[in-house]
Order: sequence, then C-alpha cells, then structure tokens
Amino acid sequence: MGFARSAATAAACALLGAVAGRVAAATREQAAAGRPLRLQAAQITVRGRDVVPGLVAALRVNDRPWSYLGVPAWLAAFVVNFSLIEANRELEPLIGMLRGGAAREVTVGPPRPAVWTVEAPAPAVREPARDGVFHRFVD
Repeated sequence: MGFARSAATAAACALLGAVAGRVAAATREQAAAGRPLRLQAAQITVRGRDVVPGLVAALRVNDRPWSYLGVPAWLAAFVVNFSLIEANRELEPLIGMLRGGAAREVTVGPPRPAVWTVEAPAPAVREPARDGVFHRFVD
C-alpha cells in the first residue's frame, strides 16, 4: 500500500508541476509582450508526455547517486515537470538539435555579422611520377 500511495502522490505532483509550469510560462510570455496578465484555461493544456519526465524522476529518486540527496519522490516529480515546461521556450532549439532536426533561427539579440570569404588560388598540379623516379613531397 505504501508504494501505491507514493506513486499516486508522485503522479499528482507531476501533474501539478506541469500545470504550474504552463501557468508560469504563460504569465512570463504575457509580461514580456507587455499585455496585462490574464490566464485562460485554454492556455493551460497538459499532455501526457509533459508528465512523463516527472514520473521518471520520481521513480529514479531512490537509485544511486540520487538516493544520497534524500529528495522525496513527490518533490522530484513536481520540480522536474515545472522546470522543464517553464523553460521549454529556451530549451526548444537544443531539443530540436538533439532530435536531429534543423536548427531553428533564434531571433533573440542583435543580428549576426556578415561572413566574408576569400577565394584561394588552386594548388599547383604536379606531373605524375614515372616508373623508377622518386619525387619528394615538397611544395
């Protein structure tokens, strides 16, 4: 009964962490856009895959080396889901590169400077060596 209660508590905290992360991300986006802070239920949608990292963290909290920290499973589930969902906008380009997708152009900050290239002359072509003739590799 103890494991079932712990798993149910971790699942509830993982869901709560996902919802809190969505709320924090929505309020941060609205504050950055200069709009008044208004939350709507349609903005806070949580998918099943949003809850999975917190559940994995809750299951792994008793494994070494994490067991030395003494973090309860419910706290690990909440913190992992909250931090991943809240920082999703910053992590999106990195996750896209890890999945093998094309790196999306990030528009934050000043534009990149132009890259200038210089054409190098073609290397000199030597006549191939004949049988019995040794050429040193000197340019």
